[in-house]
Amino acid sequence: FGQVVAQCPSHANFQEHLQVLIARLTEAVYVNICRGLFKKDKSIFSLLIAVQILRQCKSIAEAEWNFLLRAGVLVKAEDEANCPVAWLDPKKWGLLCALERAVPAFAGTCKDVTERPKIWQEWVERRAYSNDLPMPGPDLDAGDEDDLLAKVGDDVWAGLKEESGLDAKPRRAQFAAMFAKLTEEGRFSAMATIADSCFPGTVGSKLYGLSHFQRILLIKCCRPPHVVFSVTDFVKYDLGPRFIDPPPFDLEGSTADA
Repeated sequence: FGQVVAQCPSHANFQEHLQVLIARLTEAVYVNICRGLFKKDKSIFSLLIAVQILRQCKSIAEAEWNFLLRAGVLVKAEDEANCPVAWLDPKKWGLLCALERAVPAFAGTCKDVTERPKIWQEWVERRAYSNDLPMPGPDLDAGDEDDLLAKVGDDVWAGLKEESGLDAKPRRAQFAAMFAKLTEEGRFSAMATIADSCFPGTVGSKLYGLSHFQRILLIKCCRPPHVVFSVTDFVKYDLGPRFIDPPPFDLEGSTADA
């Protein structure tokens, strides 16, 4: 701690100096502890650092953290026994019901699955990992794809030009490609703005207001093999890429710290 404080460059602005100091202390703790961890445990340690910081800031609710750790005990047998969609594993349906009860941000999600089954099925059964969400808007067979944004005024879309990067309102395939590109770029706030402007008040649009950590919870319910990748993305966006690449052992640095 003393070494980090002594080596931290001074700033005229106290708050700026404090933020730099906190960032350096966080990284120093990560690097030093990682020296005594196996590679497979370093990603878990990164997750714990990110979660603890956000819990202290009240950005992660206790109910959300508890769901990630103990989701199975929150599932009710009657939910699994009464799964309303044939393509979804009853265990996943039970987890979705438990998530909706535990975390207010997911209110209406189960109903949305039954009302837009094709969009949800396509997302749940996707094998390749991507940090995306089920597309907003009507289900895949609800009218012609050109009608996707028929109710969105040209003036509204003009206001979304900067976020979308498109001059004209897109067809469904273009809309999906645009969201995939924004996801890859990590522009989650832009997607939330577009979804809320095009489909205001719908569950499909509200999902795009989820935090990075809340996305992990949804993926845990519906695409459990992808949780590890989602956690990696969460750490990368909230702490930075340095916390997802375990530092190599540095004998000189370790000796200096000792």
